[in-house]
Amino acid sequence: KEIFNEKIIDSIIDDDENSLNLILSQLDKSNLLVNLKFSIRKYKLPEIFKKNPTFLCLCSFFNAQNCFNFLCDIIPRSLLFDEFNKTDDKKRKLIHFAVAGGCLPFIYLLEELGFDIIHECDIDGYEPIHYSAKSGTIEVFRFLHAKRANIFSTTAFLAPFQIECQIKK
Repeated sequence: KEIFNEKIIDSIIDDDENSLNLILSQLDKSNLLVNLKFSIRKYKLPEIFKKNPTFLCLCSFFNAQNCFNFLCDIIPRSLLFDEFNKTDDKKRKLIHFAVAGGCLPFIYLLEELGFDIIHECDIDGYEPIHYSAKSGTIEVFRFLHAKRANIFSTTAFLAPFQIECQIKK
């Protein structure tokens, strides 16, 4: 499984849907779900990847549009909404990863599809704007603020504005 996931993340980082297709073709053909959870214990990973994000979440973080589209094409349409709503072990969804990665095209897509891009909370109460502030994605932070995300929200440990100010120091 470790080697499988190493190849998966390499494909997603390179946004190489052909490589991703080749790797996923090795899965059991009776398994229709390809939006599996990602984990690697062998390497030290950024904090956001430590709680088993889905492959779609990785695509949204790395702005891997080709891989994302490929996965969406092979997931049965009747399951796509559920797959978009899958969470990692910290209850983070696609929006949290897209925001942390600074991937506005994915944020626009989720908004267009009717997903909550403002108030979706993880297990600790962090909203997307918290992830933007923590990761320093200023353009995304401004976009979410323009959409009325509360930069002074204290549902989590620090308000996004406080996090942003800490980053600027």
